[in-house]
Amino acid sequence: TSQEAGGIFHLGLNPAELIQRAARDIRALCHEVHGWAPDVEVPASSAAFHHAPCILSYVTQEILKNSSRAAALAVQAGEDPGHVAVQMVRDRAGLEVVIS
Repeated sequence: TSQEAGGIFHLGLNPAELIQRAARDIRALCHEVHGWAPDVEVPASSAAFHHAPCILSYVTQEILKNSSRAAALAVQAGEDPGHVAVQMVRDRAGLEVVIS
């Protein structure tokens, strides 16, 4: 990744790469704790923006952890858990990341 750091902020941070790393870590954790982990769909994206990766990473991990836990509990209850999906939408207001 070619990111320039300006203090804790990275200029040109690619959220897709950060979310993919977080998803890999959370899937491993969920599999270790619950014996199963949902697929996490993260679209490839070249979108970039200025942000503090430590903050975005923490928030992303917590949301993915909650979603993965809910899916694992659904499997334990005999339900179809589906998967965890990440969407990135860029508009004039900026970039929106939705995890469901």
